[in-house]
Amino acid sequence: MPNLQRYRPVAAALIALTVLAGCSGQDDPVTTSAAASTSPSPSPTPADLPSTPADIISMDSLVKFAAAMPAPKGAPAGGKWTEALPPSEGREFVNYMVGSQGYVSVQFADCRLPAVQAKKSDYKWCFLTPKSKVKGFNVATLDDDPDYPARVVTAGHATLLVNVWVGFDDKFKGADVEAFIAALDLAKLSKL
Repeated sequence: MPNLQRYRPVAAALIALTVLAGCSGQDDPVTTSAAASTSPSPSPTPADLPSTPADIISMDSLVKFAAAMPAPKGAPAGGKWTEALPPSEGREFVNYMVGSQGYVSVQFADCRLPAVQAKKSDYKWCFLTPKSKVKGFNVATLDDDPDYPARVVTAGHATLLVNVWVGFDDKFKGADVEAFIAALDLAKLSKL
């Protein structure tokens, strides 16, 4: 059986792209039969759509927080956090890169966003049951293997998915991801 772990960052990026494309705000017409195509279904009214909380984490706050994150321990010095996708209100996705080599990915989401609530299957990581704590903040894992490097931490309204790129995952395990999370200013993040 092929080692599918090496495709994890690619899958994460594709999922993020799919989610962003699906969250365009445009209605996606779906027809199931010829009869259905002749009578369009009514568009949802504003009352049918979930409202965006007034205190969604601002894009600027997330961008500033992400840019100030420390380099992951064990990754080469001289790297920087770069945006994998354009940020938006309540969302940011960055990779720690040295040249074209990635080491750690961090996705931020305010899981109260209507787009997240409407597509919970695309954001399963927002709704995981915590298994531990780091600096008093809930942490969940994507896998029961303690060495599996992906972790999810929730600080206030911000939920972070921290994952590791293939080629670095043999050196950077679950405990290393938790140490990286502990190096973040989670108290500040929880107040954004």
